[in-house]
Amino acid sequence: YEEDGAIVEAHFNAQGDRFLVSTASRLLMYDVPSWEIIDERWLFAPSRAVSFSPDGTRIATTSGGGLAVYIWAAQTGEEITRLSHDHSVDAAKFSPDSKFVVSGSGNHLYIWEAMTGTVIAQMEQSGAVLSVGFSPDGKYVISGGKDEIAYIWDAKTGKEIARSELNGPVYAVA
Repeated sequence: YEEDGAIVEAHFNAQGDRFLVSTASRLLMYDVPSWEIIDERWLFAPSRAVSFSPDGTRIATTSGGGLAVYIWAAQTGEEITRLSHDHSVDAAKFSPDSKFVVSGSGNHLYIWEAMTGTVIAQMEQSGAVLSVGFSPDGKYVISGGKDEIAYIWDAKTGKEIARSELNGPVYAVA
């Protein structure tokens, strides 16, 4: 898709049979065995984060310059909920049990109940958030950003547990 420009983000579902690709103007879902496009959505801006929930039932997307994380039903494409923010959302990930979403907007992180959009915890780091994730057991959130620090947070309370100062922006965490 040369007309779309670069791939901004790509993600397999946990089952390995679906693959999401975000380009400058589209979100594409592929059927992995056939590599055929089975769903296509036009985006107003590139989605900076796309991911399947680990149970494969939902998709989270953000848009560059957009002020929300959108939660979609993976099978139907129906919007389930919209997680509204005050600033552009640059990162979003589901928890391992698929019940929560962590998002980064400006220098704030939010943990949301994925089905209702209820904020469970709010945290603040010293620079803009570029990346977020959950620990495999879902007990902790990791974040990083422009402040050159990786943070570990308690996923239930939002309390900072640890931080590590690095020598550059933290673009990815896992």
